[in-house]
Amino acid sequence: MDGYKKMRSLIDEYLNFRKKLEFSILELESHILNHYRSLNDYHDEGGYEFMYSVISDMHKVNEISPLKAFTKQTNNRKQNSLPVRWKKVKTKVESLWSKEQMFQVSDRLDIGYYIDHPEYQDNATWENICRIYEFLGDAEKWEWESRATRSYQLFDDEKFLLNKENQGNRLLGRLKLTEADLKIKQFGEPFSYIVNPKIDVLSKVKNILIIENLSFFHSCRRLFRLQQSILGIYYDMIIYAEGTHIESSIQYLEDVLEQKSLEVYYVGDMDPSGYSIYARLKVKNPQYDIKLAKHIYYEMTEQCRKPTSIPKEQTKNIEHFLLIINELIENENFRTIATKLWDENKRIPQEVLPIDVLLKRG
Repeated sequence: MDGYKKMRSLIDEYLNFRKKLEFSILELESHILNHYRSLNDYHDEGGYEFMYSVISDMHKVNEISPLKAFTKQTNNRKQNSLPVRWKKVKTKVESLWSKEQMFQVSDRLDIGYYIDHPEYQDNATWENICRIYEFLGDAEKWEWESRATRSYQLFDDEKFLLNKENQGNRLLGRLKLTEADLKIKQFGEPFSYIVNPKIDVLSKVKNILIIENLSFFHSCRRLFRLQQSILGIYYDMIIYAEGTHIESSIQYLEDVLEQKSLEVYYVGDMDPSGYSIYARLKVKNPQYDIKLAKHIYYEMTEQCRKPTSIPKEQTKNIEHFLLIINELIENENFRTIATKLWDENKRIPQEVLPIDVLLKRG
């Protein structure tokens, strides 16, 4: 690439990256300099001379123009000085789609954005709009579907709608559509669960313990096999929450169990993350009477010798913490310890309850 072409490429890169129309000639040159190994290399390859030539040529064809208020303020070059402030010139783009085409889909779709921004009109986008239009016309006959499956059905690409940054979501946003309009449902991944061996049919499951921590989950599996209680209480089923995964997967309870009358308990680490998982789980799923497994939390505080520090990435939500405290308000000792931990940014993990403790206390 010769010096002029390289300079044109660097200037185009800078202008295309900027969202604003106005730009500084000094900032532009600084951007260009960053693409050379040194100032000497910049000069040896014709640096400013080529920059001046490209800017002048772009000005001649009305791609850019200096701001009138800054025409007398220059970059102080002895030769070939340039005004310090410029702007990109927006050229009028002709509409690719005919008025007749747009009118035909206007009864189901809002395409005002594309009318106002003809630069985004292209054949591929129009084909996608037509597919959405046809789908909306027959929406009643379609079942609710996953995002990936609907994406493939409509756009021949299962990932078209998966990433919020991609063209699929921009298309829906510009058409003022939601995924619900396309009958897309968010399906979580199924959770891992173990049924107590004493339960011979799932219809007999009455109480469930949701466990955030994998180590504690495996310890409870062992207690199941030994037909022992979990700190004095016998549960019919245990579910591994896998952190925040349970928030999207708890709906699978309806697939696993037909009965609606269930006692659902939760236990997690005593830290902001564990508190928030429980709070969101309880608030978002009122169909289940989710409660804290109090006896396990009380045992965690009894067994802890030295709390650990809360990881920096955890966010403290005081409303979620107060929900926990208010549910366990009858135990003053727990309330005192939990509040002290919260104030001092400390935590108690579920690993404080090894299998040996569970066997003895069970």
